[in-house]
Amino acid sequence: MIFRTIFTSAILCLSLSGCVFKSSQLSYVKSLFEHVENDSHVSSWKLSYNEYTSVVYPINVDQDIVFANNQGDYLLFDGWSIREVRMRGYHSPNRRIVDEANRRSFYLKNQVVDVHDCENWFDVVSTETNFYQNCEGSQRYTNSISVSQSGEIREIAQIIGSEYTFIYLTRL
Repeated sequence: MIFRTIFTSAILCLSLSGCVFKSSQLSYVKSLFEHVENDSHVSSWKLSYNEYTSVVYPINVDQDIVFANNQGDYLLFDGWSIREVRMRGYHSPNRRIVDEANRRSFYLKNQVVDVHDCENWFDVVSTETNFYQNCEGSQRYTNSISVSQSGEIREIAQIIGSEYTFIYLTRL
């Protein structure tokens, strides 16, 4: 009798509600993305890495900006540098970038895979303001941030690992 009651309850639960269990935190985060994607006032950005592209949306989190979408792409930008990268659509391992003085360490799966020397950022002003940062590992390269006359970031271009491939975030 008890087995029959449990079995009937389980069937009823499956047929009526799908027995879906959700984390309230997960639901909250998903609702943020739904709000961002439906809000015409929120800017969208194009994420480009190698041949992979996707559209991401900026979200202010404390002092940082998270660029994310509902496909699982996630970039953490601290105002000068990209600090974390997860590109689910690209099937890339999680990356973390840490600066200590003028040394930039690149982490894959929590292990340091490369260390580069980076100079301080400097600016060049023309019709737009462009900030540049020269770095060197086994190759020399320059990261950049383009800012419009109104003070809005238009594009971020940064090396995010030992592959020396730039990741671009471009305002659409």
